[in-house]
Amino acid sequence: MKKLISLIIVLLIIPFALAATLPPLTEPYSKTLTPPGQFGKTWTIVKAEMGVKSCYDKAYYEGGNCDYVYWCYAILPATSTSIYDALQKECKEATRDTDVSLTINKFVPPKGLPFYVTSFVTKVNYVYNTISATWQETATIPNAYTTADQIRTICSEGQMLKLTPLGYQCYKSQRVCMDTTLTGLCTNPYNIFALDLNNDGVISSLEVKDATNYCVDRPTLTSIGDGICDTVQDLGCADICSKYNTALQCTTAGGNSICDIWDQVSTTACVDDVNSKNSRICDNLEVGSGVCPNYYNPVCYGGRGGTTYPNSCFANSLLKTPFTNGSCESPITQCYVVEDCPDVNACVGGSTPIAKACINRQCSYSGTCGELSCSTNTQCDVLEANMCVGVDATCVGGKCQIQGKCITQPIPTQKSIWDLILGIFSALWAAIKTLIGA
Repeated sequence: MKKLISLIIVLLIIPFALAATLPPLTEPYSKTLTPPGQFGKTWTIVKAEMGVKSCYDKAYYEGGNCDYVYWCYAILPATSTSIYDALQKECKEATRDTDVSLTINKFVPPKGLPFYVTSFVTKVNYVYNTISATWQETATIPNAYTTADQIRTICSEGQMLKLTPLGYQCYKSQRVCMDTTLTGLCTNPYNIFALDLNNDGVISSLEVKDATNYCVDRPTLTSIGDGICDTVQDLGCADICSKYNTALQCTTAGGNSICDIWDQVSTTACVDDVNSKNSRICDNLEVGSGVCPNYYNPVCYGGRGGTTYPNSCFANSLLKTPFTNGSCESPITQCYVVEDCPDVNACVGGSTPIAKACINRQCSYSGTCGELSCSTNTQCDVLEANMCVGVDATCVGGKCQIQGKCITQPIPTQKSIWDLILGIFSALWAAIKTLIGA
């Protein structure tokens, strides 16, 4: 049996611009970030050295000059031009705290791309403008309280990274095409791969047509995806069955991180990577045609219920003659495109959109319901996190209502902390690059 190639994360840690190389790790990147761990100083000492004048202190804010201070981290690609390029980021306002921490839990960077994990302190100074009667804010990020690590995930070419009960593993993969229109053309909107989950070194034709082996790789940082199997479901799409038969009956219950609609069409799958790794045409057509153009001017072989080929070149090269112009008429026709299928929104109390698809000219649906209204005040608390002190959100008549007035203390959320950091990102990025040695 071919030995499984495990995930390797190479980590270079260079705090305070002093380089140190750690041995390769075999787990995703996890770390708890604290001021003592990053700087060797307590949070109280850091604030004292920065001369923080707390906006929670009435004497400071009534004097028209006070500060909020944040403990932050961001995971940024090496090509970043904005703080919003971060794959993960968090800032915790900790002006009154005596200690503070942030946790990165099992982060897996996209395959082969270098990422910088930076922790830093952000101080936001508020000065009261007596003319406009408003607070004006200015953010700074001291270099003395900024650190950076470099991480990179590596999987061999032709493999996909998947989270398993044993942790993240690399599996041999094969791009597959969902030929739901039976024309030889792909209809799936994102990349789907069949994996060699039994690790025998071969991805068989049965595995290609079995959705229990599938993983999805939606494009993120690159146009072809990041090489990591997604675990997030389509919005409103159910994942309660991992294998269907041609009659769309579930034969293997249980989720597999794939939308049920794509499990249902797995029997139409073909391989898509011989002449082009993403030609959107089944390989058996590409190989048979040799030089057929990639355009759609369909012809029908076999009459009603027969097979539609993308154009006459494909049909001729596969000896599918005689044929007629136009696509074959389906034995049953409910739809030609997904927009032909009516929307379904049948959940009491509101719902997420029910996902729909046009499979073999028939409408198919999958979805879950969600509650849009409130029944307790606690469900409205999330609104208060983005409002100023003194304003409450309560559940009234099944809807969250906001009431109250802001006190005169400056509100740290009147402008996004990330927008403030964006304004000084070039200085932060320069500090990160210096620490990494890039």
